[in-house]
Amino acid sequence: SLLKKYKALHLIAGNKRFQYVPSGIKKGFVKFCKQHKINHSIQENLAEKNIQQHHAYLIFSDSDLIRFIKHFRHMKWKPGSDVGLITYDETPMKEFLLNGVTVISTDFEKMGATAGRLVAQKKKEKIANPSRLILRKTL
Repeated sequence: SLLKKYKALHLIAGNKRFQYVPSGIKKGFVKFCKQHKINHSIQENLAEKNIQQHHAYLIFSDSDLIRFIKHFRHMKWKPGSDVGLITYDETPMKEFLLNGVTVISTDFEKMGATAGRLVAQKKKEKIANPSRLILRKTL
């Protein structure tokens, strides 16, 4: 429901040399947007000229995140109302940056426990790891 106040949601996949975005995430993004009737796009690179007021952005790389923040501050836009921001992977910095950045993050603790178990059991498996949405001020 928080996304409905924006005209569109854009996935910024980041520079392929520095940030790998699995194709499953892109497919899931498109599926989610279609199911919820959200205008959307996938952009491989963040271009300041493409950042628009009243749009929301899902950003993978921290370097794109910093460029994005610099741009909307320059424009004097307020995150969470003039522009929406969601990032991937929780870090301590994101809890405090902009009074809290909304994050989609995998459960790193569970991932570590699963990896440890597989190594100890000498098993090789493909296992989905749970993710969660941490809602904060930027959406």
